[in-house]
Amino acid sequence: MSKTKVVNVNVFYSCSIEGKEMCSYLSLQELFDTIREDYESNKDFKVVKSYNFDPIRIKSIEVSNNTGYYHIIMERLDDRPLSKTTIYGESTGIDLKDNEYIGHEISILYDPLKHTMLIQRNISSLSPSGVERFIDSLYFDYYEEIANFKLVAAVDNRAKGKALNNEIFRRINLKVTGDDADDLLLGVSGSKYEGVESVEIIIATNRSKDAELDHDISKKILTDWVDDDKVEKLSVKTKETEDSPIEEIDLLRHSLKRTLEYTYQEGSELNAYRIYLDMEDLYRNGDDAISLLV
Repeated sequence: MSKTKVVNVNVFYSCSIEGKEMCSYLSLQELFDTIREDYESNKDFKVVKSYNFDPIRIKSIEVSNNTGYYHIIMERLDDRPLSKTTIYGESTGIDLKDNEYIGHEISILYDPLKHTMLIQRNISSLSPSGVERFIDSLYFDYYEEIANFKLVAAVDNRAKGKALNNEIFRRINLKVTGDDADDLLLGVSGSKYEGVESVEIIIATNRSKDAELDHDISKKILTDWVDDDKVEKLSVKTKETEDSPIEEIDLLRHSLKRTLEYTYQEGSELNAYRIYLDMEDLYRNGDDAISLLV
């Protein structure tokens, strides 16, 4: 039985914070090359750190001879009690011995020429903020220098226009404060709702591949709220056409987020190298906004 898996990708620049609202690009090429050489010289060696009480490690680092991009696989190692079951069966605990963990992987594409990182997102895996802290700590270990490393989100300046002009909408996330929160609640409460500071709503389709929200109503919601200064959050999952990949567009911050969809057989796992190759294709060829970074 085939299943669908959605993989989200965030795009960042690798930077060093120099002062309030000031930063510069920070090259990580030498650091990653050094770690790669350490791994090649000692097959049992791994760089391991602790993040939120979980061990985090770099599983592998490889460099493409064709592009010069680095493929970094990072793992969060989880030793919390887990169980497995079938739909109608009994749950059975997964026994982990001492020093055994469940690994949650993410793939990272790093372009040393443009100081750009594409980071795979998984619910159970390391977040970009975790990657940021990991690399910052690692930089100090290797160089005994404080890098003040920061992942700065890449911005798509055309995001607003693109979101409003797309044909297919699958999800809208809206959060507003103040009097505008009352406007959102009127349809639910029928009257003014005292004590409310903010309201957040999510409008979404079902999970089928061809599902979509009403186009005209969705566009009206986005148009009505996009320039309101009381809006704290406004994002949309959208597609240009039925065959296009889903894009998650932040209409306020315009950060670059992209979504990859996979169909795979039950019982199998997504291959990290397959995800990396799709990230590479997305970075180089498949997306005008991202390709402009190259």
